[in-house]
Amino acid sequence: IAVLPVGAIEAHGPHLPMSTDVIIADAMAEAGAERLAETGFEVLILPALSYTVARFAAGFAGTLSLEPETLSGLLVDLARSLRSHGVEYLAVANAHLDPEHVGAIRAAEAVCRGAADAARIIFPDITRRPWAPRLTAEFLSGACHAGRYEGSVVMAAAPALVREEILRELPPNVASLSDAIREGKSTFEEAGGPRAYFGYPAEATAEEGQRTIEALGEKDDHRMTTGELSGRVAVVTGGGRGIGESVARALARAGARVIVAARTETEIDALAAELSALEHHAWALPCDVTDPASVERLAEEAARLAGESGVEILVNNAGVAHSAPVSRTELEDWNRMLAVNATGTFLCTRAFLPGMVEGGWGRVVNVASVAGLAGARYIAAYAASKHAVIGLTRCAAAEVANRGVTVNAVCPGYVNTPMTTESLQRISEKTGMSAEEALETILVHTPQRRLIEPDEVAHSVLSLCGEGARGINGQSIVIDGGELLS
Repeated sequence: IAVLPVGAIEAHGPHLPMSTDVIIADAMAEAGAERLAETGFEVLILPALSYTVARFAAGFAGTLSLEPETLSGLLVDLARSLRSHGVEYLAVANAHLDPEHVGAIRAAEAVCRGAADAARIIFPDITRRPWAPRLTAEFLSGACHAGRYEGSVVMAAAPALVREEILRELPPNVASLSDAIREGKSTFEEAGGPRAYFGYPAEATAEEGQRTIEALGEKDDHRMTTGELSGRVAVVTGGGRGIGESVARALARAGARVIVAARTETEIDALAAELSALEHHAWALPCDVTDPASVERLAEEAARLAGESGVEILVNNAGVAHSAPVSRTELEDWNRMLAVNATGTFLCTRAFLPGMVEGGWGRVVNVASVAGLAGARYIAAYAASKHAVIGLTRCAAAEVANRGVTVNAVCPGYVNTPMTTESLQRISEKTGMSAEEALETILVHTPQRRLIEPDEVAHSVLSLCGEGARGINGQSIVIDGGELLS
């Protein structure tokens, strides 16, 4: 693994050097390399990259700023060159937090993900969990440019470069740079930093700086795995059996860290334990997708487990089925179909989609049905709920089309799952047919004359989660053996 310190040459008040970010990045890289070496990695620390996107400070003399595309291209080229020498990973020890700069690194990370000719870029964004809570209160406040946080690190790593006599006389500047960025401000001056510093510089100490360096060096083990979805965090609702179980297994095999959620805790606990025993990262979280409070708890706990990366993949699979003529469909059954299949999908999408948009990458896959694309006898409530899922898929996809996030649906026919078995039992009870005869009634219009297997659906879900599917958005992928066409 190669570790690349990344900083910027930009104004850091009258008391810290222009190379403050580079100094912090170097210290972060050295601390991180020590921890990586302890776990068996062969680590190479590269010379720091000091020139990058620094438009917030561009109005101050001495600041040097590049275009985001220049930084992204340089990182990609570097990753390819490193791979040609047998280096598997390029870890970016980044100390520069300009939003355009961070976006450029993420863009390079996306290009190299899954590429055979490039080292995989690992980018721990210190502004997000789990790193941010481990740093100082000033850092968390957002008022942290050339303040106590950065001043302390430079005092610990390069004390000769600190103008301490000036630093001790500077008054606090409590304006939050993070808030200013969210408000659309684009310069230090607009953000309330006319002297190019924010926070409490006079409170900086070398002791705090050393503790901060150690925190910055902490590694993120889950990123050092193989597979196209390595390090991605996925939530699968209805994940304890049937399609959801197969999807969870497929995502885990692809390197994702999987959170399986369902009402039946025994099923998801067993699956998570099995995946963990196979050395995958898996957790079980109970959730009733019809209950907004339960979905909110799922989102909060999933965010805690996901850490810095956040939840990047959501598979809305929880669902129920019902069959009856329209005239015999009870309102209770109608409402149950909509609550689980449609409202549950909406609640989970609403809970997880904003984090994906913020992170600049995400995949939402809704498990709908061919019944969401065409009507049939005796399934009015079920079909209506799945039509709603298709509509939600298309609308959400349109909203995030230019944000690095895709929203798609898979539409299977009858699948060999416990839900289908229960449907066949109901047919037998109502008609007196044998199980074989009941199965024949639902297969008569399927050209392949068989049930779709859960693994087939999981394969389609997995393909929609990969980087190669970034151009597929708002689509409904039919998996029915040709039934809908026939």
